[in-house]
Amino acid sequence: MGSIALNSSIEPPLKESSYELPAASYPSPSAAPLPQSDDELQGIARSCIDSLNSMLNTKGYSQLISLMASTSYWRDHLCLSNTKFSTLFGAEEVISFIQKRGKQCNIKSFALGDKKPEIVNVDPIGKVKCILVYITFQNKIGNGRGILRLIQDVENGDEWRIYTMFTTLRDLTDTPFLTGSKRPFHAVPEAAGNLSWGEYHERKKHFIDQEPAVLIVGAGHSGLMTAARLSMLAVPTLVIDKQTRSGDAWRLRYEDLVLHDSCYSNAVPYLPYPPTWPVLAPKDKVADFLECYEAALDLNVWNETHIILSKWEADKKCWLVEVERCQDGKKTRRTLHPRHIVQATGLNGEPRIPEIPGVQTFEGKTMHSSSFKGGSADYKDKKVIVVGSGNSAHDISQACCKAGASVTMIQRSPTLVVSLARVHKLLSLNYNEHIPAEEADLMSLSLPSTLFRTVGADALSLLSSMDAPLIASLSAVGFRPTPPDPYLNILILTIQRAGGFYVNIGASELIASGAITVKSSPGLSISRINPHSVVLSDEEEIGNVDEIIFATGYENGRARTRKVFGDAVADGIESIWGFDGMGEIRGVWRRGGRPGFWVAAGAFWISRYYSRLLALQIKAIEMGLVEL
Repeated sequence: MGSIALNSSIEPPLKESSYELPAASYPSPSAAPLPQSDDELQGIARSCIDSLNSMLNTKGYSQLISLMASTSYWRDHLCLSNTKFSTLFGAEEVISFIQKRGKQCNIKSFALGDKKPEIVNVDPIGKVKCILVYITFQNKIGNGRGILRLIQDVENGDEWRIYTMFTTLRDLTDTPFLTGSKRPFHAVPEAAGNLSWGEYHERKKHFIDQEPAVLIVGAGHSGLMTAARLSMLAVPTLVIDKQTRSGDAWRLRYEDLVLHDSCYSNAVPYLPYPPTWPVLAPKDKVADFLECYEAALDLNVWNETHIILSKWEADKKCWLVEVERCQDGKKTRRTLHPRHIVQATGLNGEPRIPEIPGVQTFEGKTMHSSSFKGGSADYKDKKVIVVGSGNSAHDISQACCKAGASVTMIQRSPTLVVSLARVHKLLSLNYNEHIPAEEADLMSLSLPSTLFRTVGADALSLLSSMDAPLIASLSAVGFRPTPPDPYLNILILTIQRAGGFYVNIGASELIASGAITVKSSPGLSISRINPHSVVLSDEEEIGNVDEIIFATGYENGRARTRKVFGDAVADGIESIWGFDGMGEIRGVWRRGGRPGFWVAAGAFWISRYYSRLLALQIKAIEMGLVEL
């Protein structure tokens, strides 16, 4: 923050380390007539699938040059490769990727999915049309689903060619997820003998008769979803968490916290929310539901447990982990030998707290936003400085203002402000009452990130009139909304910066009315703190300050790895979060450079989708289908 120095760390800020994702251009629109009947659409889709299968059967991968458009993408999650998440640009890159992995493509065959092909827009305005085709496929270890977008490629005589292709692994052939018709008949397996369910449950939960193959550290939504997926693949999994109850990662946050995403995008695998569940759930309801989720899915969770020691034993291909567990006030230690550890301690690393001259002389209270518990009555008539202008800064400013405090927000950089109604109008196209969440995930992930950057920003811009009065009122009082940017959207900011935006749930109106004061200019920062005042970098002094709250973000998530697992593990893995050079999310849900070490992090919808893929990767290793 300008002249503010952040606590020294060897982990660079996310916005400095993430790959700067470019924005893709749309293909040229074709003037050729579109198909007019379902039979025509089906015929075009069938011809494409037949050509792909012919290519696979003959190993004539050069045929992709005549099947894929001049500008085209293949996004692949564990299908072309059993171990990689990739986005490949153009036929030549796809061919090279396949040939580097052997003489035969990892995918064996394609088929049309159960939904009819249909004509849809590529861009939100509808200048470019495509045929959307749902597909299924078999590869060497399993089966999956995907989506094709076929366009009339202007650069190739308006031939129908593949513009985008998405393939994602769904199941392993020999060990599918034990759900639906594949669920167990009895709650107690035959091997457990004459144990009652209660006896069996206790022995299973406490790992009396076996060791966990997987140790998940963190009982938040990412950790519990991953545990649920592994459980459905019959992989012995233990979740540990330092807090007293599962869901405390949400429960212990500030009182006014409400999820900004809808219940449709925040669904969890295997257990739907009740039909009366609010669209926007408060954090305590979410926490309590996660606790119920643990019980309903019979997950093995040890609360009030933390790691004392962990090290990788390369000769045994497993971890040696010593944990300390508190039960009924008694502390005990247990040594475990999991073959996999999943860090599910949240997206963020350690809080980033500025080092400012004079802070030690301040006679009021200072804290990071992560320590804020809510706008209690104690805030009445207090003068509070909130440093930052992202989601947390706005929520905290609103809570303190409602409690009767005089609040000043310090804004250094412009902030993308979007109304809740605008966000939900966009999200509801895929995430709504009628579309199952996992179907919506398939559609949402089917675009390469570079193209999504363009599509998402254009869709947001189409609804800009909804927020125009709000943006004007904020600008009038000195708050700096992000200037119009043709390639900016919330998801890109979330992954590339983990911030830089605010979804308005009321704070913007308080700022516009003057109830919350804003100090804003390029590079504005706090240059000095006195016993009762704050001096800004423009020399303005704000006096009679009672509390300073730093909503200044977090270190890279790898800082948490370093704290819990040590330097050797942290130095051996990728940075956590941000984009890699292909536009895939970096360092999470996939191999990150260290055998047997995985990271699970992200919003509910990200965790729901990727937890399946992480579980499949671990199960494939456990079965010997791929190497550790």
